[in-house]
Amino acid sequence: MQFQNNGSLEEGILELSLDEFKDAFATNNHRKKIFGLYENFLSLCTKELKEFRQYIDGSYTTKKNKPHDIDVAFFININEMRIKMDFLKSIKSDEGIIPIELDIHFEPYCEDMNNPFYQACQKRQSYWMEIFSKDYRGNSKGIVLLHHKEQDKC
Repeated sequence: MQFQNNGSLEEGILELSLDEFKDAFATNNHRKKIFGLYENFLSLCTKELKEFRQYIDGSYTTKKNKPHDIDVAFFININEMRIKMDFLKSIKSDEGIIPIELDIHFEPYCEDMNNPFYQACQKRQSYWMEIFSKDYRGNSKGIVLLHHKEQDKC
């Protein structure tokens, strides 16, 4: 994993497993605490959602010793998102369980070009890619990508 002189990830998409993400970024007690909150959130999501992908950004993906939070654009298959809307609302509400150290934005994704929402989903993904690929000064930086896909049960 390469970092720029300013502490940001090198430009591009860095696809990691959850363990690789933990090893790379949960490097001190402060970061481990934030990662633990993120891991708890993910365990709830993996119980409810079959498949999702996450673009991860923010100070957590830099070399900062005390990052404020983990920023996540959390993409869920549009068909599953419709079914699980109550779950998503319950964890995102003011009384929900997402702690302040996790800045989560749920978004639909669609890979079926015949789906009437395909273009809208592509625009949302492009939006987040643009937001996450630049720092607050407009400098290019990298984005972490994590996937989850439920394994077929025999």
